[in-house]
Order: sequence, then C-alpha cells, then structure tokens
Amino acid sequence: MAALAALMMGSEPAIAALWGGSISLIANAWGGFQLWLHPGNRSPQRLQGAAIRAEMGKVAIVLLLFGLTYSRWPAAHTGSTAIILLLAFMVTYVVSLVWLNYATNASSERNES
Repeated sequence: MAALAALMMGSEPAIAALWGGSISLIANAWGGFQLWLHPGNRSPQRLQGAAIRAEMGKVAIVLLLFGLTYSRWPAAHTGSTAIILLLAFMVTYVVSLVWLNYATNASSERNES
C-alpha cells in the first residue's frame, strides 16, 4: 500500500501508509505475544486473562501511537495524508484478522481429519 501511495501521490502519503500499517502490526504483535508466546500465559487457567490483557494492550498501543502521530506530525491532520494513514491501518487490521481466521480454521480442520 505504501508503494502504491508513493507511485501515485508522493513520499508524504507513502510514509503515512507505511506508518498506518505499522501501527496495526505493532498492536497485533503485542496481542499475539500475549496470547501465544508469553511463557506465563501458557496454562489454560491464564488464557482468559491473557486475552483481556492482549486486547487492552492493543487498544492502548493504537491510541498511544495515533495520539503521538497526530501530536508530532502536523501533516497527518490534512486531507489525503490523514485518509491514507487511517486506510492503511484499517486494511492491515482487516487483513490480519482474515489471516488469523484462516490460520486457526486451517489448523483445526487438519486436527479433525
């Protein structure tokens, strides 16, 4: 998406697209770490708390990074840069949800066979 924005609109929208997608990836990386990689959350008794911490952390990370972006980067408030920033975030977030759904359903279908 950043490459497409760079070709069509220039460097400022490309940076916005790259940063919007990065915000989503950073938040999802935190959630994935809490749910699947954190050694303290491997027991089934801690899974519900880990899921809550993962989602709360994702929301906090997104709000913090968008807040920092809007406070430190004045161009993020204007027209196409703001739209591309949010669009890149949403596209990356939806693609990650689709991938997660596919990955978890594919592994459960393999276990049933």
